[in-house]
Parts: sequence; C-alpha cells; structure tokens
Amino acid sequence: DPAALTEAGIDAFLGKPFHFARLEEILCRLVGSSSPTPLGKAAPAGPAPRALPSVDLGVLRGHAEALGCTSAARIVRTFRQSVLETARALERAMEEADMRSVASLAHRLKGSARHLGFTGLSDRAEQVETAAAAEGCEAALVLALVADCRAAPALADLAWAEASAGVAEG
Repeated sequence: DPAALTEAGIDAFLGKPFHFARLEEILCRLVGSSSPTPLGKAAPAGPAPRALPSVDLGVLRGHAEALGCTSAARIVRTFRQSVLETARALERAMEEADMRSVASLAHRLKGSARHLGFTGLSDRAEQVETAAAAEGCEAALVLALVADCRAAPALADLAWAEASAGVAEG
C-alpha cells in the first residue's frame, strides 16, 4: 500500500518486476540529479564534486586519496553488504521487540555510515539508537531506518562514482 509506505517515512518504492527506467527515475529524485553517472563509469572531473543529499563526498574522496581507490572501493563494497544485513537484523529485532538489539545495531550503523560520509543515514541511526535506548522507539522510525539501509547501496554506488572520479590509484 503506497500510502502506508509514505506514512511510514519511506521516500520511494519500486515494486517487482521493475523497469530500469523507473529505477533511474527514483534514484535521480532521491539523489537530486537529472542525469546520474552510469554505474561503473567515472564521472567527469570538475572543480568540486556535486553534493548528494546526506552524503559528504569529501569523506569518500579522502578515503580514495589516502588509501587508494582499490582499498577504498573495498570498504564501500563491504558497507553496501553490511547495511543490507543491518536492515534485516533491525527487522528481526523489531519483530522480537528487542530494543537493546535495535539500539546496538543502530549504534554500529551510525559509526560505519559516518565513517563513509553517509551523514543522513548516520543521523537517522543516531535517532533510532537514542529512542531505542530510552525504550521509546516507535516502529515507524525503525522502518524509516530500514528503508534508508535498503536505499544505501544504490546511493553508495552513485556517491563512490562521484567521489572517486579523477583520483589516481595511490
């Protein structure tokens, strides 16, 4: 039910089977771009990276410059996998009404998201952590975090393509 998803704080929904044009439309709306960089291709280098909503591209670029693109890309891939595992774990914890696990998962997510510059995801995780620790966490807030986790891999691909463009392997 699209209305229930919107009410739960979910910004977009892509049903199955989906068409890539619809996926691109949703991603462009969520990241505020009308023409995304195709995945796997570097974005043209410019004077400054464009801002993706709630992602500090400077953090990702800093990792690419300090560690080299290969190592930094490995970190991004690990994040992409772990954030989906976190979404599933959050759902299980909510089903069991285990606020201690919700708080712990949100705390871990907050740190990993912040480490990569995903400030929006980190901020939402911090809200969930605080609310769950106080035993006052509403399901809608956790569902919004789960939705953010599920959107994070696509956003990570876009952010990485943008942030790593023009960075020489170190």
